[in-house]
Amino acid sequence: MTMIRSNLLDNLIYFAFLSARFLIRLIPKSLIKPHIFLLSRFAYLVNYKHRKIIGENLRFFLGDRLTEIERKKAAQKIYFRFLFYLFLTVRGKEDDILRLISKIRIENGEVLDAARAENRKIIMLTAHYGYWELVSQYICQRCGALVIIGEKLRNSRKLTEELKKFREQLGVEMLEKRGAMRAFAAALKNGKVVGLLTDQAVEEGALVKFFDVEITWLDSASRLAKQFGALIVPCYIGTEDYENYTIFFDNAIRPDESAEKEADIKRMAAEEALALERAILRDPSEYFWFHKRLKHNIKGFYK
Repeated sequence: MTMIRSNLLDNLIYFAFLSARFLIRLIPKSLIKPHIFLLSRFAYLVNYKHRKIIGENLRFFLGDRLTEIERKKAAQKIYFRFLFYLFLTVRGKEDDILRLISKIRIENGEVLDAARAENRKIIMLTAHYGYWELVSQYICQRCGALVIIGEKLRNSRKLTEELKKFREQLGVEMLEKRGAMRAFAAALKNGKVVGLLTDQAVEEGALVKFFDVEITWLDSASRLAKQFGALIVPCYIGTEDYENYTIFFDNAIRPDESAEKEADIKRMAAEEALALERAILRDPSEYFWFHKRLKHNIKGFYK
């Protein structure tokens, strides 16, 4: 009976997704932004839980860098950006992605060029910042292949497969989270570029400073870099008009062969956090502050 209910729920979710995709593809291009703007304002008003989390995160991490009015505007833009990028993903057209990639502006791209010229193993690092799905597709086009982790969506095997197809349509290789580190190791040994997001809230990892606050940082990228002598290349994506995107690279993070293992891993993780800081200060509304980043470091912070 449990299996029947699970399959029924899966089918219902998938049918709702296909219906949404059908309707989304009918919307004229000129009406996309106005529709999403209205929906985002509605979501901002009624979704108190996540609006509160965003506000607490912005206030705690950025402090006096933003006024109360600027925090509110940033939160509203975060809702709009999230729904707009979700719209593009649900729409799922390969032509859309190729068109956006063709217009991408690159900033500090010599970082990736230099890493490839060194013939070093490469770990691409990004975060829940901007339309990060587009970063994966761009890197795949640029480097020939990219190996990333694909999260399973709760209650929907079919929707998980649909998202997997969307990401793989231009050549991105997907791994399941379970056993991913071993698969990443194999990919690096075979000369493939791997991609990681390390800004999730975790209980175990390296303790680093993030906006002067000590947090636990997922150190998977640093551990892989230390093990394989790989370069970590941070890159993020932003836009002002949702038609023209800029991918910007931060300085490559290098393992120190002479340094003690755990100390070097912590040092690289701290540099990862600083790279994300710089990206966020560039535009705080590009970062998705929905997640409870401090839940493992400050108990009861998100009440």
